[in-house]
Amino acid sequence: MDIGYKDDDLFLLAIKEYEHYKNKIPPENCEWWLRNFGPRQNRAVFHCYGYVVDVVVSVFIAVRPALKYSNLESQIIKSTIHKDRFLFNEFPFRIIDADNKIAIAEVPITFDKFDKESNDYETSYIRSKLLAWFKTGVWDHE
Repeated sequence: MDIGYKDDDLFLLAIKEYEHYKNKIPPENCEWWLRNFGPRQNRAVFHCYGYVVDVVVSVFIAVRPALKYSNLESQIIKSTIHKDRFLFNEFPFRIIDADNKIAIAEVPITFDKFDKESNDYETSYIRSKLLAWFKTGVWDHE
């Protein structure tokens, strides 16, 4: 499966990626953003207790990114307790695909909106914030 968004090492899962990995993703009792477009204008898609639904892009929902960790070995703190987990930017990530070196945050890293006006992930507020968090470890709320 081709996974991830373009060349981003940190990204939101797409619906097809969520469906592929859902049995390996640790359950979380909250809704969290996916990167797909919503079927309606100005809607984004999110995971909601096992279902995929859409909502207005300016609603605050959990941010639970996936991570391609193959290029990040030096930045990852390996867990000594569990071989399938590690810390990145002080958050626990669970490996969901060891062959492709993909992990997902075990818990949300923050709650935020997808965007102000658009459900286009490429130009979205949430993507720019994810990439900044990836580099700095700080989520800057505007």
